[in-house]
Parts: sequence; structure tokens; C-alpha cells
Amino acid sequence: DDATPAKDGNGDEEEEDDDQFDGFRRGSHASGASPEKCTCDYGPVLVAPRDEDNFTVSFTCDQLDDIERFFSQYGFVIIRDWMPDALVDALDADLWRAAQLDKANVDERDPSTYVRDDMPQEWWAQTVYRSSYNMKMGFVGHMPTVSQAATDVRSHPDFLKVYARLLRRRDLLTKLDRFGLFRPTTDIRVPRRAPNAPTTDDAAAAATASTSPTTTTTTTAADDGGDGDRAVELVQRPEWRTALKFVHVDSNPWREQRFARIQTVFSLSNSTDTSGGFHCIPGFHKHIAEWAHAHAKER
Repeated sequence: DDATPAKDGNGDEEEEDDDQFDGFRRGSHASGASPEKCTCDYGPVLVAPRDEDNFTVSFTCDQLDDIERFFSQYGFVIIRDWMPDALVDALDADLWRAAQLDKANVDERDPSTYVRDDMPQEWWAQTVYRSSYNMKMGFVGHMPTVSQAATDVRSHPDFLKVYARLLRRRDLLTKLDRFGLFRPTTDIRVPRRAPNAPTTDDAAAAATASTSPTTTTTTTAADDGGDGDRAVELVQRPEWRTALKFVHVDSNPWREQRFARIQTVFSLSNSTDTSGGFHCIPGFHKHIAEWAHAHAKER
């Protein structure tokens, strides 16, 4: 959701083509360069500090000074452990109903239930995401979530005080937004299938192999994860990844070169090597005016 100062929220919003950010992407840490040597068209790329578990450092809602300093430096900040468990459970249930996964017997805590013969890509696009575009972006449907749980999150005092500090005002407007759902893509543990028994997705991939760059091959796992003799497969689903190189700003960089809004992503599950995580360009907010001037012809 976006929280916007009440008097500054009238600017047009435009999503920019991700190719315009090539100058940053070439120098990103994902390119394989060490953090100390990362550069881009606008200077050194900032690398956010990590905690002892190798995650980007995060803060609690009461660390307002630290939150403000980190946000000012990197243009994003992670707030942890502020949402009550009951609210998380309520939002989980809302998401599953919105995606119609409650009717499909999909267990959110068991990724193997995502890999089924009766749930090919076409089923996910039509039933869960409502379009192939939404599926590539991870959007569930076309309408914002306006449930009681979503309203409770958007109006939670701990959440609002962070926004009030970062925007330096208390009169806030909140934009209503959608759910996102991102499927696991690598090393999905599922019970081993009978030999030579392709899944529906395997058959579909084979039929489109000449035009599709993705594959749905599986590799077997030697260990059983502590489950006795029950063997498993590690299934790969690269085609389930959201759009690669998708970098955009939810504001007009020619009209809003100072923060007029801040966007928040509420994560209802942990970010892991299997699920992936949030992606952004640390420090880009300090170069938005320079970038907009360099791309004036694309306005």
C-alpha cells in the first residue's frame, strides 16, 4: 500500500520501462561483482548492511530514529515483528480466499501441494491470478483487498507512526492495493513420482519447447529429509518466477523528485532461497532527479 501526504498526493503515477534502469542493473550486486567494486552510471552502488543471519538489517517499530536514518541512506527499510499473529493469520485466510486456493486444497505451508497434475500454468493464470500478466507480476486478481484484516493493517498505530516519521506529517492518505502471491521456484520437495510419469506441466512444456525458454525438469534427492524411506524429488519451476529485470517506480520521476509517497510491501511469510524476496536498487532515490533529466525525452 502507498501512504501519501494528504496535500501532496495528486501527481500522476507512471510505471517506467525497466530497460531505462540498465545503468543501475549492470552494476548491481546480482551481477557477481563484489559489493566493494559495484558501480553504475551514477556512481558506487550502495550495499545495505547484513545482520548475523546474512539478511538485510531490520528494525522494530519503536526504533524510529534508526528507521529514519536507514531509509534516508538506502531509500528502503525493513520493519520486523510488528504485525500481531492473529492479524497475519486473518490476512493469510483472506489471500487464500481471494486466490481461490482454499477450494483447491493447496496448503500454504506445504509447497509440494502446488505441484499437481490438475494445476498447470493455465489454471494458475485463469483461477488464481486472473490473467497471464498478473501471473508474471505476482498480482492476485485486479481489485484491491478491502477486508477487515487489510483495513486493520493499513490503520495500525505502529504502522502509521513509521509513515508519519518518514513523511514528517500525520495527515496521511492510504492507497488500497492488491494481494501478491509468489510460488516457490527452486528445489520444491515433493514425493517422488513413478518412473516416466510426466506431470501436466511437463507435458505442456514439452509441447512448447520450441518457443519457451523455460523447463520443468526434476532432479531426485538422495536424502529423505528425515522421513524414513519416503523418497522425494526436488522439482524446479523456473517459469514460475516473476518477470526478470522488472524495475519500476510508482511515481512520476519528472513531477515528483522528492518523496510524495512511500510504498509498503507486507510480507506474510519468510523470504527463503526457495521463495525469493524483495528486490530494489538501494540509494536510487538520491539520483531520481539526475535520472529524470537524462531521460527527459522519454517523459
